[in-house]
Amino acid sequence: DLVSPAEPFSTGLWLAAARRALLTAAPNLIVAGGTGLYLKALTDGLEGSACDPDARARWQALYAAEGLDALRRALEARAPGALKSLADPANPRRLIRALEHLDAHGTLPARWRHADGDAPPIPALRLPREQLHARIARRVDAMFTAGLIDEVRALQRDFPTWSETARHAIGYAEVRALLAGELTQKQAIDRIAARTRQLAKRQETWLRHQARVVWIDITDDAPPDAVARRVAETWRLYGPSPLVRP
Repeated sequence: DLVSPAEPFSTGLWLAAARRALLTAAPNLIVAGGTGLYLKALTDGLEGSACDPDARARWQALYAAEGLDALRRALEARAPGALKSLADPANPRRLIRALEHLDAHGTLPARWRHADGDAPPIPALRLPREQLHARIARRVDAMFTAGLIDEVRALQRDFPTWSETARHAIGYAEVRALLAGELTQKQAIDRIAARTRQLAKRQETWLRHQARVVWIDITDDAPPDAVARRVAETWRLYGPSPLVRP
């Protein structure tokens, strides 16, 4: 686990932890599951994150001393072909922002790197709705069987104050209400399953509208090896998605 329930968490903090893990990760890394925004951060970086003031000052000094062409050469050296995807390559502020983003994340935002829509698609598994809901129900039952109530009770003992993120986390929120006498166990189970179904629906919607994906339709009884072969075939056909490495 990355943080305790008492600590706040965000996409930026998760990305920082992921980038530390990438320092020792194999060149070909499989990332499975996850929130859509986390996936986007891992492949594109976080565009809204604050820049390093020292990095900005360095690029501004280069522009002041050597002009626009120096910024263009620096960008082309760091990200070949990037100039062609910039909306305004004659704008020094735009060039400096691109170089700052490279300093911070090691890559350019997706809308700059893939102006022609040539980003490799993400393989996305899709179950029939009724099978997905049944799998969610089995998973929630398994969480309780494995000791979710005892886990939350122990965490509340060790961490009396929880962050906003932890208090609203699916599963934790419902079991906290159960321990407080606000829900029965059946109500907690039903609510966790309902929130998980809602999350799955949001994830599918995000993939349809915010990412380029290749849908792989499977069934609940599909052998894992067969599913893995279909994912591998997608990678062979389109190539893997590059990650934002440090």
